[in-house]
Amino acid sequence: MANQESIYWNPVMETMPFEKLRELQVRKFIRIFDWAYKNSPFYKKLYSDAGIEPGDIKTYDDIKKVPKTDKGMLREVQN
Repeated sequence: MANQESIYWNPVMETMPFEKLRELQVRKFIRIFDWAYKNSPFYKKLYSDAGIEPGDIKTYDDIKKVPKTDKGMLREVQN
């Protein structure tokens, strides 16, 4: 039975030490990045043109190297 008085929706995630949270974020990002690289020609080209591939992401700071997309870029590939 859930504690109705809890201030947390997900106590494990919401009270996780910062370092552990960062590790989890990086692991999840790597998984998503890897999937996009392997399954989307658009993202594979975007990342390859930027000189980055899945093995290059190891830390939270490495995520800053990943190029961002904007709505216009996504519209272009849909035409």
